[in-house]
Amino acid sequence: MKTVRKRAKPHRNGRLHSREELLAALDQALEKGRKQSREEAFQSLLRAGILTAKGKLAPRYGGSG
Repeated sequence: MKTVRKRAKPHRNGRLHSREELLAALDQALEKGRKQSREEAFQSLLRAGILTAKGKLAPRYGGSG
């Protein structure tokens, strides 16, 4: 079992992104979401494991198994 190291340094892959870069990425993600059809959005949530095949919320996200 892994233990938590309280003084461990956070892992970084390269440099940290600037606020402007993060906001631009957010805008792109929101625009992509707006362009999706209902079926595409459903399939995306299904692949991510957020929804079940019946369209219910997965137990991990508070749904009733």
